[in-house]
Amino acid sequence: MAGGWLLIETLDHSVPSVIAQGSAVKNMVPVETFFKRSKAKSELLALISRVCTTAEPERITLPGNRFAVTEAICNDWGQVHGLWLRIIEEDEQPLAHDRAWAFVWNLTRGRVTRSKGLAPEGSPEEQDRREWSIAEAFNILETGSDASETLVKIINADPGTIHQTTWPQKRPDGTLHDVNFAVRILLDHVPGRSGADDRILRGISHDLGEANNHDDPESPIMLAELVAATSADPGEYRAIVDVHSLRLLRWYGEPSPELVWEYEDLRRLGQPPIHPEDNSVVERMQRELDTGRAVGQVRFMTKSGNYQPFDLLAKLIVLNRSTTAALVTFRKPLRPFVTDIR
Repeated sequence: MAGGWLLIETLDHSVPSVIAQGSAVKNMVPVETFFKRSKAKSELLALISRVCTTAEPERITLPGNRFAVTEAICNDWGQVHGLWLRIIEEDEQPLAHDRAWAFVWNLTRGRVTRSKGLAPEGSPEEQDRREWSIAEAFNILETGSDASETLVKIINADPGTIHQTTWPQKRPDGTLHDVNFAVRILLDHVPGRSGADDRILRGISHDLGEANNHDDPESPIMLAELVAATSADPGEYRAIVDVHSLRLLRWYGEPSPELVWEYEDLRRLGQPPIHPEDNSVVERMQRELDTGRAVGQVRFMTKSGNYQPFDLLAKLIVLNRSTTAALVTFRKPLRPFVTDIR
């Protein structure tokens, strides 16, 4: 067991699992299984449990004059999402490990938070804001053949659902890095807020270095096949939207340069993204989507701080037997804005 760092996710502290050994991805192997032949199994399991509680680095003695060292990976408010663990000899100093960071997607409120562990200490990237909309988080990912499965889980997965995938992530300098993502969906109470618990996607990400082409060309269902075979016309922008919450999940292609959809802009302007008087239009379109498509003209908040009308064409896309979403095409209107009277 002495050797490389183990990356252990503890998103559900009762069932931690190994998701990487060095830079080699492991498919969420339960720690009970991973350490089943180790003479130090009981000490290692107790160590993992303790770090989940304290979030403090530890160094303990193991049988055979060896040591285990740990480093916790926490989100911004101190919850432990995982830890690095390495077993070393008595006179050995542990080498550096890969970068890993925690992130939280509040699926109920459409807010994404990541830890500052994404960036090296002191780098300009460390100053990047750490709160995004879900669509912003998707916008820096080159999603693979499991993109549809991921959207299904975001829309309606039950608490306890797990997912692991490796996708290229776009860095601020434009390079792509392969990132190993492991997530669990759960219900959690948001401090300071009353009402029902929120659906939370807790995750841990592991930077594997510069991206390689690893997608499976034989995968039977690609998101692109569900969306469209042709590119958008000039002036058109397409997005995948949760039919029930109307939340923008991701852009398909380039995002609209006019619409307000990024978290900081939404918070700064403090206005709903859809003009309140047009909610009836949106509700009518939701009902009509049962037939497969709907059209309407809706006013959206723009980066100028004003509501502007857009023509919408919404088409139903089926992600699996129980989950649908809408592909919405936005374009500036070809006719003057009129109040919907249907």
